Amino acid sequence: MASALSYWTDRILCVLLVCVAFLFLNFYLTSFIFLAEASNVHIVYMGARHHEDSTTVESSHHEVLTTLLGSKEAAQDSILYSYKHGFSGFAAKLTKSQADRVAEFPGIIQVIPNRVRKLHTTRSWDFIGLHRSSGRSLLSESRMGREMIIGVIDSGIWPESESFNDRGMGPVPSRWKGACEHGELFNFTNCNKKLIGARWFGKGLIAEKERPIKTAAPSEYLSPRDATGHGTHTASTAAGRLIKNASYRGLAAGTARGGAPFARLAVYKACWDTHPGECSDADILKAFDEAIHDGVDVISVSLGNHVPLLSYVEDDSISIGSFHAAARGISVVCSAGNDGPFSQTVTNTAPWVTTVAAASIDRAFPTAIILGNNHTVLVLKMNSAYNILIRQLKVSGHRRSELQHLLAKRLANQRVSTFQRATRNRSSAYQIQKTWKNWKTKKPLISHILFHKSVQGQTLNTRGYKGGFHELRYSEFVKKEKADAEYSRSCYIGTLNATLAKGKVILCFSSLAEDAYISEAAQSVSRAGGIGLIFAQTQDSELDPCDGVPCIKVNYEVGTQILSYIRQAKFPVVKLSHPKTLTGRLASPRIAHFSSRGPSSLSPAFLKPDIAAPGVSILAAHRNPADADDAFAFMSGTSMACPHVTGIVALIKSIHRDWSPAAIRSALVTTATQTGTDGGLIVAQDGSRKPADPFDYGGGHVDPNRAADPGLVYNMSTIDYVPFLCSLSYNDPAISNLMDQQITCPITTSELDLNLPSIVIPNLKGTATISRTMTNVGPANSVYEALVHPPRGIKMQVMPLILEFNSTTTSISFTVTFASPSRKVHSDYRFGSLTWTDGVHVVRSPVAVRAILFDSYSDM
Repeated sequence: MASALSYWTDRILCVLLVCVAFLFLNFYLTSFIFLAEASNVHIVYMGARHHEDSTTVESSHHEVLTTLLGSKEAAQDSILYSYKHGFSGFAAKLTKSQADRVAEFPGIIQVIPNRVRKLHTTRSWDFIGLHRSSGRSLLSESRMGREMIIGVIDSGIWPESESFNDRGMGPVPSRWKGACEHGELFNFTNCNKKLIGARWFGKGLIAEKERPIKTAAPSEYLSPRDATGHGTHTASTAAGRLIKNASYRGLAAGTARGGAPFARLAVYKACWDTHPGECSDADILKAFDEAIHDGVDVISVSLGNHVPLLSYVEDDSISIGSFHAAARGISVVCSAGNDGPFSQTVTNTAPWVTTVAAASIDRAFPTAIILGNNHTVLVLKMNSAYNILIRQLKVSGHRRSELQHLLAKRLANQRVSTFQRATRNRSSAYQIQKTWKNWKTKKPLISHILFHKSVQGQTLNTRGYKGGFHELRYSEFVKKEKADAEYSRSCYIGTLNATLAKGKVILCFSSLAEDAYISEAAQSVSRAGGIGLIFAQTQDSELDPCDGVPCIKVNYEVGTQILSYIRQAKFPVVKLSHPKTLTGRLASPRIAHFSSRGPSSLSPAFLKPDIAAPGVSILAAHRNPADADDAFAFMSGTSMACPHVTGIVALIKSIHRDWSPAAIRSALVTTATQTGTDGGLIVAQDGSRKPADPFDYGGGHVDPNRAADPGLVYNMSTIDYVPFLCSLSYNDPAISNLMDQQITCPITTSELDLNLPSIVIPNLKGTATISRTMTNVGPANSVYEALVHPPRGIKMQVMPLILEFNSTTTSISFTVTFASPSRKVHSDYRFGSLTWTDGVHVVRSPVAVRAILFDSYSDM
């Protein structure tokens, strides 16, 4: 009996163990499947909308989701946005398998994963020729952009800024369909006749982060209010009102204004103050959709991706949104990116957008750095400056008996080279006489002469200066014992010894290998108890504001001079002066070091960037102007260059209402300048100081007044992009859905024939012929002659060489044939130009050609 009981007990235990194991395995597999099938945001793109009624379009999106997910409730829970105005599609949370299934539904062009993009972080308008006081200029003829509506997709706006006041502005245009959405610290009263619309979009980023925005960025506002200052800065640069006595803590004082001061603003907040500023594709597309619906005339987009670039119509939200905007006559202006000076880093390269590089302006903020102290300095033997002066006086023919008097006078009353005169508590003449006696007897001497050597840097910092001389130390001499020498040289946070650095001015060198920033070095010096920073780095024009301690930027040459002084002096000291504002004295513009360069890594046959504009140390409105000193701020980046061109586009459009986005882009590119204020070629700040080429600045630096009257333009409509789309291997139904009309792709297509205002032949093997069409927008009866400047080593033939326009002939086509003579080696890109002129207008197209020997490595 006991044996039988034991037998059944064992069997029961065995069954229980099997059940537990089964349940555990089932739970594990279920969890694994759940994790593998986690829902993520996907954008279901359906091309052009097929119904005028937006409610019908939205209902069709819910029907697709209901069919996919099995119920209306599931569809409602899944969907984030319905794109129903400018184009058709929706953003929804889907598993990978669901995304794959819906991609097979009829009418679906592409299912795009939701990705996160980054923000591309006064005097400038006068610098490019838009003078407010000029009697006849684009600014006056356009009435400062009156009645134009500029849409800005960015990080929101600080509506209380004076740059957005509506004093003297008329009623809101009747065509406006937008809204002023409420939210945290923002409601309809924050909008006015200047800021006529404000919307915000964050569902895509929230789903991507899987947590509330306020958790990821506590300083953010769940409303159109700007937490970063980026959107406020770009909006005021494009269309800010005229504000007198604007400055950044006293620097760059003057009248601040945007490019189109009387244009209306509509802001679309799609970017948030997560680190760094982030914007999701789903939110960006919704911003485009609403901007198209609201009735804007131009859209400014200072954000983008990094390489590798994604397909224009399959994966790029900016390309998709801008395509549908262009189809409705809305110009879209984008920043080129801040990944320069390396080639093939330019972003926002779709041929229907205007892509903007960044350049400097003729303004600097020089700051004197005085080396030396007010104590006796021991100088063994003959001081080098003293010797130089003696030689100079001898060479000039003075007798020995005159040298003593002249030397004393020179040192007492003038500066010797960069050295200052001796201290006031001792007679310079007495010191010279004492030195003179030693010099005559050829004895070693100890001189009591003090020399102050003055060098120069630049800074945007105006606070924290203590005055007088302070101890000066090189960062490697005050580093922590175990700190890396390379990092301490750049003053990375945590590398400085607080005991050694306290109360001192620190000299730091930015490493070429490690991309150090002056603002971070200033934090490091401040935390270590330092009272000032001299930061040496490559010579470019970009300045970053820094707080905590006074910080001055110098180039490597000046930094090396200061380091030599530190090494030679027994008690090195320095005095930092306050910065000054200097305008009109510097050769400019210079293409900024950080500005992303071409050619496009996705479509090298399209020249990008298109144009360059001011983007270095730009003063504009900023967030939270509670402190009057901080109502305006300096920012640098192609983000700042983009709204400059946006403002110009609004001005041009206000006097040429019938011009297409392509025509406006053509006018900008073909009238741009390649010459700086010094009469020489514009230089690219890339370490080599070479003349800029089309991959640095496209057609050149923007010239708004000439762009308003270009003479001829390379015009295009949306249908003209079809051959290009066909060349990307899209099928006829997909392109038909995109264009909302029946499309049949031609048998052969070439992206080289897209009617762009530039010509790029990325792979010339033998010969190639391209075609272009010019449209006359000047006097009806005009005759233009071709001026051909072929790239070196390339033959270039234009047919015909003369274009004759009249009242009936407004557009004429021509061909350009390129030929590469027999070559023994592969070549790199070489540059030239094709210019049409009637004696008044100069219509210049940049040309870039790369001649090749073989198509691929397999042909070698």
